[in-house]
Amino acid sequence: MNKESYKNFAYSLVKKAKVFVTSKDLFIFLFFLVLTTIMWSLQSLSRVQKSTIGIPLIYEDLPEGFCQSENLCDTLFVEVEGRGWNLLPHYFKSLTSNVDPIRIKTKSYSEGSNIVGTKKYVEDAKELLGSEISVLSVHPDVIDIRLSKIVSKKVPVALNAEIRPYSQYINMKPVLSPSHIVIEGTKESLDNIDTVFTVQSDDLFYDIKDVFRDSIDLDFGKHIVSSQKRVEVEVVVEQYTEKIIETVAINVVGVPSSQKLRVFPSTAKVICKTALSHWKDLGPSHFTLAVDYQDVDPKSDKVKIKVLQQSANAFDVKVVPETVEYILDDFGAQ
Repeated sequence: MNKESYKNFAYSLVKKAKVFVTSKDLFIFLFFLVLTTIMWSLQSLSRVQKSTIGIPLIYEDLPEGFCQSENLCDTLFVEVEGRGWNLLPHYFKSLTSNVDPIRIKTKSYSEGSNIVGTKKYVEDAKELLGSEISVLSVHPDVIDIRLSKIVSKKVPVALNAEIRPYSQYINMKPVLSPSHIVIEGTKESLDNIDTVFTVQSDDLFYDIKDVFRDSIDLDFGKHIVSSQKRVEVEVVVEQYTEKIIETVAINVVGVPSSQKLRVFPSTAKVICKTALSHWKDLGPSHFTLAVDYQDVDPKSDKVKIKVLQQSANAFDVKVVPETVEYILDDFGAQ
């Protein structure tokens, strides 16, 4: 078959396909395809099938002063048998997390470990699933209902957000009210918590150029409760400017007693940014500059200046010059 024959054959197939797609034969074909699928599905659903259904467990009616421990069994897996159309609604419920739970009363249980056989919940499962579905078995065979005494702890609260002020503005430290709250839960839960954060809320703090105030929910996670559900947040932003401090003394640190380190010049200039409200107050006493003996390189005649301490109201701090010349006197050599 030559090239022209292949071309004619392909053209013929495309032409027949177009005719088929635009003819009533396609609709007849699709009708019988759908009908066959429905009949097959009905036949399949009419058969008796075995399956496993997960039923959520909810622990309630706890003894006064107690709470459930972490990592309790939260699902009872039930092996069932029934016709497909009786099982189908439970499949849909499991996909949408809309399965009715088994509620376990815990008021009669004591502190610590309480081993309970799950066969006692077979009747609860039957009632939830209906009389058309047979319950064959449940897993796990036992569950450990651990109860712990409720303990409390006072912790600070913090904002879980990135504050992005408007250009040429700086945010001051956010103020949260209350600044501390009392949380309750198991000792194991509270031991892992040093701070309670607000829910993530970056979208609230974009291009701020004025005072921002809002009430934001707290995020406790699992097994932690508190009577305080929200905190009031205040964020103050302010324009910033550059501050130049002309003369800041340079100290020397880490020098052995047998040596003396001198630097030239003995002062440096500090350039930083600060909020307008702090511009006047910022001075040489708010910065500590130093040259460290450990940074001295005998192969170089200069050493880098370090910023050991700076004002909390200053940022983007630069030192000019970055390095100074030095002379190292060795008393032991005399």
